Amino acid sequence: MNYVDLVVGLGRELRRAGVDAGPEQTRTLVRALALLDPLDREQVRAASRACCCTSPAQVQVHDRVFDAFFRAGPGHPGATTVLEQAPGSPDGRSGDDGTDPGMRSPASASRTERLSRTDLARPGPEREAALALVDVLRLSPPVRRSARRSRASRGGVDRRRSARALLRAGGEPSPLHHRRRRPRPRRIVVVVDVSGSMHRHHDLALRLARRLVREPGPCEAFTAGTRLTRVTGLLRGPWPTVRARIGRQVPDLAGGTRLGDALADLVDDWGRRGPLRGAVVVVVSDGWETGSTARLARQAARLHRLAHRFIWVNPRAGREQFRPDTAGMRAVAPFLDHLVGGPTVAHLQEALDAIGAARLPVRAQQVRRA
Repeated sequence: MNYVDLVVGLGRELRRAGVDAGPEQTRTLVRALALLDPLDREQVRAASRACCCTSPAQVQVHDRVFDAFFRAGPGHPGATTVLEQAPGSPDGRSGDDGTDPGMRSPASASRTERLSRTDLARPGPEREAALALVDVLRLSPPVRRSARRSRASRGGVDRRRSARALLRAGGEPSPLHHRRRRPRPRRIVVVVDVSGSMHRHHDLALRLARRLVREPGPCEAFTAGTRLTRVTGLLRGPWPTVRARIGRQVPDLAGGTRLGDALADLVDDWGRRGPLRGAVVVVVSDGWETGSTARLARQAARLHRLAHRFIWVNPRAGREQFRPDTAGMRAVAPFLDHLVGGPTVAHLQEALDAIGAARLPVRAQQVRRA
């Protein structure tokens, strides 16, 4: 069970107890948890209080339901590996030692740190818990300036509104009105290599793509092996359903690697007048190529010209012994804005930070490539 399903279940229990945890409050709590440590029970408690309690009288009821929900056994919807009770007193709050209940638990912090450094390519008891953290990675969605303008406290002078205000004042001096361009979300396009050489990294790459697709901004997702397959709609559901549907509907899963052909189809079909222009393009691949590396280099150059940012996430990078010596990586390296590793959740957070670095400040006149 992922943390979104968990929050929905918690909201259901709170409503039954009389707390105002409606759909809007639940959505706000989901967004808040994406910015917090989901393994810290007290952070989750504080966020839930702030989002769901509308009066001081509801706080006590909220805490009672919250503690009962997370103390439940394995058969209860509250049982999960993503959110867990912090060690300490039985109800997860501070005991008689005078510690602040809002402080982060050291044990919870150390577990989060350990999971974020877990190598996701190696099977182990903590791999699933670490993969679940991908769903709550922080992302500042990239934005761009639109042609529309809105009222602002500073910026360019809105001549029409200022002139109307002057007429209403009978010609007497009046404050100037300002306006500025309204920011809009910038599209993200993510391509996941599902070839045989990436078989140990499929779950990690697909969960990263699913994290981007579930962001409120516009996003398109594709898989690339021997062909290009659009999977945007497939990635919107619960993870077990997504994994099963990908296995059935992506015909080249764990097959050959022809990235040059797949990227050529992407640029030809979704290029100049499509979502690629001005987008943040993210390719998750180890760079192994069985086709023509010259063709791969040409398509990487086309993507570099079309996209606002071209980011490559290599799950094999980030290790000390890694060298980008494969023919595919050497072919695309001159055209990349960022090359990011991806063997752990911490590396994936760096990839999302690189995507968020494509944000365009509201008053910026231009953005140079990194």
